[in-house]
Amino acid sequence: MLTTIIRHQLQQALRDQRVRWLAIALVLAALAALLSGLARQQRWSIERVEAIRADAEAWSRQGVVDAHGAAHFGRTAFKPISLLSSLDPGLLDHIGSMVRLEAHKQNVASGRPSDAGTALTAFVPFTAASALQIFAPVLVILAGFGVFSGEAARQVLRLELAAGVNPRVLMVGRFLALGIGISAVLGLFGFGGGVGLWLTDAPASDFVRLALLLIGYAAYLLTFLALTLGVSALCHSARPALASLLAFWLAAVLLLPRIGPSISAQVFPVPSVPVFANQVSESIDEGLDGHDPRHTRLDRLRARAMAQYGVTRIEDLPVNFSGLALEYGEAATTEAYRQHFDALFTNYERQSGLLQALSPLSPRLPLQAWSAGLAETDFAAHRAFLQDAEQYRYAFVQALNQAVVKSPPGQPRPPVRVADITAEVDRVAGRSLTLSETWQRQWSNGVLLLIWLVVSMGFALGTAGRLHRLS
Repeated sequence: MLTTIIRHQLQQALRDQRVRWLAIALVLAALAALLSGLARQQRWSIERVEAIRADAEAWSRQGVVDAHGAAHFGRTAFKPISLLSSLDPGLLDHIGSMVRLEAHKQNVASGRPSDAGTALTAFVPFTAASALQIFAPVLVILAGFGVFSGEAARQVLRLELAAGVNPRVLMVGRFLALGIGISAVLGLFGFGGGVGLWLTDAPASDFVRLALLLIGYAAYLLTFLALTLGVSALCHSARPALASLLAFWLAAVLLLPRIGPSISAQVFPVPSVPVFANQVSESIDEGLDGHDPRHTRLDRLRARAMAQYGVTRIEDLPVNFSGLALEYGEAATTEAYRQHFDALFTNYERQSGLLQALSPLSPRLPLQAWSAGLAETDFAAHRAFLQDAEQYRYAFVQALNQAVVKSPPGQPRPPVRVADITAEVDRVAGRSLTLSETWQRQWSNGVLLLIWLVVSMGFALGTAGRLHRLS
């Protein structure tokens, strides 16, 4: 009986030309967006390799120069971008992809496409993720809103109930039938993504990420399917069923995901770029507590250095005090930046937590976090890159400062071959989050998606008992 119901519902769905052509258009548009994303990601990967090579060559070609001057000359860290970003680019257009690394300063990421004018409108760029998050639920609603509430559907329903079919069996059969269509669409994306990962020799963890990502989208779309069938079972005609479902889609998919970030930014505000820069400068000049000016700290450093080496004059130190001052200043500056960035990132985390608290109102909110997190295009992945780049910056700057410390005291800093000095710490900076780290951050969003699915299926099964009223 269940097999018959599934087959009949699939036939009905395929006969609906509007749904069929809308589904084809959506799939083709989403696949085109996916292919465009793949091309963009591959172009970025090629450019990144070339940029890393050029940066390393420019650093080594400095030859023999002043060590501290080389620290100001600096390096550049380039962010690794996962192939899965072609499915969900997340924040990539707005958070930057490279960081300039230099002495005494932690720069923000640059290289944002939005800086070049590619995101100047208020519209969200069309991507495979936006197609599945925004437009696919509409297709699910159009395919299912009249399954029980339409006049023709009620005629069939009378015959099925008269034949003794259990209403819950009818609900499950129609859910499975339309769920097959959803699985087929997601299967296309899974196949395309899997082929792309295989062709680029992606690590096994990326295949796991892709699978988890598609599971999240399946839970999301099946949630809308269950809600659609439940509402259809409650309504005596198709028009109020469609109006109710579209109203929910408008609020949960379009409005709340746009309003939510504004609310979280108001509750947990972050300083503007100029204000943040001024706060860091004050901490560097006046100390982290605001009562320890730079000249006082330098006097204490002189006293400690002379006491350590048992001398009474700076000129008698066996090391170059200028190097000690640079080394100490770099550590103090780095600590000031660290504390201010930690406070800034903590506020970003609080904003994300508030958005997650709004998830019971919209299944799209946990899906957005789940999708971008697994595609490594969320802020957590960006923060891991920034922290790794900062560790590298501090290591190579302090290596150069050590060269100054070891230079003859009381004399001008001699030029050195900086490429040899930084060879021990030299590497390509740009760490990505491991799958385990991503899972630790995203499991709660996966649970929220599962809860939405279970509750919506419970709602659908609960309304199945009211099908006798429609017949």
